Amino acid sequence: MMKMIKESQLWRLYLFLNAKIDPGLDYLHRKINSDRSVKITFIQGSMSFLLFSFILKGFHKWCDFLSGHGKKSALFSSNILLKAFRTIDNYLVIVPFCYLFLDYGFRNFSALSMISNLWDELALLSFFMYFALRPLFANKEKARYNEIDHLIVLFMLLGIGLFFFVSPEMNVAIDGYRAVYQHMLWYFVLRGLIRQDNRHLVYKTIIFQGLFLGLHSLYQVLARVPMPGNWVDSTEAVTIRVFSIIGSPNILAAVFILFIPLMMALALVEEKKEFRFISALTTILMFVGLLFTYSRQAYLALIGAFGLFLIWYYPKTIKYFIVLLGLMLVTFRSVADRIFYLFTPEYFERSQVGGRVLRYQHALELFQENPLMGRGLGRFGGAVATHYNLTPFYVDSYYLKTLVEMGLTGLLYLFFLWANSLYKIIRIMESQACKKNMLLLVGIAVGIVAVILQNAVENVFEVPMMLAYFWGFVALALSYE
Repeated sequence: MMKMIKESQLWRLYLFLNAKIDPGLDYLHRKINSDRSVKITFIQGSMSFLLFSFILKGFHKWCDFLSGHGKKSALFSSNILLKAFRTIDNYLVIVPFCYLFLDYGFRNFSALSMISNLWDELALLSFFMYFALRPLFANKEKARYNEIDHLIVLFMLLGIGLFFFVSPEMNVAIDGYRAVYQHMLWYFVLRGLIRQDNRHLVYKTIIFQGLFLGLHSLYQVLARVPMPGNWVDSTEAVTIRVFSIIGSPNILAAVFILFIPLMMALALVEEKKEFRFISALTTILMFVGLLFTYSRQAYLALIGAFGLFLIWYYPKTIKYFIVLLGLMLVTFRSVADRIFYLFTPEYFERSQVGGRVLRYQHALELFQENPLMGRGLGRFGGAVATHYNLTPFYVDSYYLKTLVEMGLTGLLYLFFLWANSLYKIIRIMESQACKKNMLLLVGIAVGIVAVILQNAVENVFEVPMMLAYFWGFVALALSYE
């Protein structure tokens, strides 16, 4: 198969473009690299950070105790068994990044459907139990705790505080808390699993998922798989929107805009040309899939994320970026029509009757009732509120949902958390002496920014998979520290 690929004209074109791109990447690396400190010192000096660091030292003592007993135990006296456990430990990082396939399997195969609503909770519990016992055989794996870990813990504590202050109905508040915070715990799982020697497994897993989603989306286009009529306005000419196994074009688009920048980076920096070619092919397939989701918010979010990066680091290229966007809009007229429909009087009129404008106005009215701490977790604009008949619709803005449920306190802290996470990732990126690592971090950061932007007009984080993948990407970036 690879021999046929290498003899193709497409492969020769790829090698030619690759030779032209590399000098530009070298220049970009020299421009970005600045060897700056990656510590957020004002957080590390806080009393709460020092308190949690002290607690972590106690856990390290427990790890040392288990490690000493593990070496003496009969169970791990066999080198073969010890190597087997360490190999499993190395490959476990794949599991969280296969969330999409695992969730689909549990929900669609009758033999597994009994635990379809519990499998992720059981998986999280199993991982944390595993971390408590891992020192028995691991090679001195120490739990790490940095500024972002600390801010996430504080965000969870803030949620507990709001839970007790604003909880008209306890069962709603519990489900609301779980919807916001439970899947952020995957961040800590991946912080404990990702290491320098197994990061390549993460990238291969992401490539495999991207390739599958891209190919499946292409199949849906060619097979003209029907879509529900309410996915587009009646005045639009769009007749197909791909959704793959995810079931939603907008969430599929969210996965694509998270994966595509990283896939582009992999296509540029991987040492094996065959692997770079597969990454480039996957990028193209995902991009085609993204186009046929017809998700306007995802288009604009990805354009905005790339645009912000170019303005910040490579402003001379922004004019070429604009020209490229113009060419794409001319080439893909259906995409252009769907984007420009946003700015027509017809769209605004329809949106005022039963669309985003109406929902956003309603959200702002509810926010004014309790602007500081909100109405309570799970009480507006999302899956939990819909389940308990507390809201007639999804608000289609994760930020407005957070604003109504958690008030300014919750929303401002969420922005503070994301800003510090991006600041940390950028500092790590700028400190990389290795061009490959720097470009991979650029890809991760652009994908993260794109999802943050899409959340402004979509409830992306209402989907547990997206929360797990988003914080998984943050953990992946911080593993380069």
